[in-house]
Amino acid sequence: MTARKPKQSPGQRLRAEIVAEMAESQVIPDSKESALLDAVQTMVDRMAELDAIVTRDGPILTSVTGTQRVHPGLVEFRQMAGTLPRMLAGVVIGDSSSGSPQGCGETTGGQCALEPPRPTA
Repeated sequence: MTARKPKQSPGQRLRAEIVAEMAESQVIPDSKESALLDAVQTMVDRMAELDAIVTRDGPILTSVTGTQRVHPGLVEFRQMAGTLPRMLAGVVIGDSSSGSPQGCGETTGGQCALEPPRPTA
């Protein structure tokens, strides 16, 4: 019988995927990126918990008096969903020393060869 791997949380899976992509590009996370990856992992795990809570309770809560309001977990989830891409932007997967996108070694007229042509006026 094969031993099962312990189930990874969504945050652990995302972190492992990002670190694997970095390893493929032969990049090691620096201390800032490691801290960001820690925060991203925690945030994604919290988002998964909030998703389960809102799924269980429903997106609208009704008080004893009949007042309806949006589930606070849904509001927090939306705030985190807006913050997550900004945090991930601080993690550089490819070569960041050149200042140009990965695979953008050839430029023509100040434009990356991989970009679509700019319209001329």
